[in-house]
Amino acid sequence: MVIKFDLETGCASSVHYGLTDKEFDKFLSKMGEPDYNDSDGIRWNSSKHGWIVAMYCNNFSEEVFHGSGYEISYYY
Repeated sequence: MVIKFDLETGCASSVHYGLTDKEFDKFLSKMGEPDYNDSDGIRWNSSKHGWIVAMYCNNFSEEVFHGSGYEISYYY
């Protein structure tokens, strides 16, 4: 998990974490249908959940995530 902070406010601005394909299937079953599913990723814009983006990665670029899977990003 990676948490990014807004340096001006000192508050967390986003959370990013990696999921395997199996974990992502469970995530989808809980989240329901996305608002958008296009080349920019899968997005949920519901105010209930904030703004959530899922992108498939063949090889994660972050040191925290290894291998392939989905990067889930939650923006406040």
